[in-house]
Amino acid sequence: HAFSTGLVTLTAEKGSILDGLNDTAADVAGTDVLLQATGGAIGTATKPLDINTAAAAGSTGELTALAATGIFATETLGSLTVAEARALGGNIQLQTTDTSASGEDLLLKATTQIIAQGFIDLRIADNLGSKAGTLVQAGQGTSGAPLIVRGDFGNADPGVPTNIDLQGTWIGRPIQI
Repeated sequence: HAFSTGLVTLTAEKGSILDGLNDTAADVAGTDVLLQATGGAIGTATKPLDINTAAAAGSTGELTALAATGIFATETLGSLTVAEARALGGNIQLQTTDTSASGEDLLLKATTQIIAQGFIDLRIADNLGSKAGTLVQAGQGTSGAPLIVRGDFGNADPGVPTNIDLQGTWIGRPIQI
């Protein structure tokens, strides 16, 4: 586990950054989280890396994730603001954890870029907010890959709708919402 009330940076130059305990508690927590796996992946499709980007009380941090073969991360508490996520040779799956509380949103800034050679799967517990200037591109350098946006993922608060605000540029083949 890596915890801080400030910036947490983890770099794996020749391997992956994985959830070694295979639990749902945050493996990495900080006000801002920077993950780099230049020779491997961040998490796996069957066991995403559990993160908390709001480790300091009242903070709303950001995730920056760069990986050679894939990014699979789950925000364990509250909203997830993505600064950047790039999987140069793989897929991206980002998720917020759904509870009966509100505010488990995925937030994309005007400068956010989420780019994968493979598919992108965004699993949003509550709402998705994106700004003009956001770039989300699945299948970069290929003939295309699926871009999937799933609202109310987990459905721990039945009857509460999801608001999905798609601004910016969204590229996928197909795009499923």
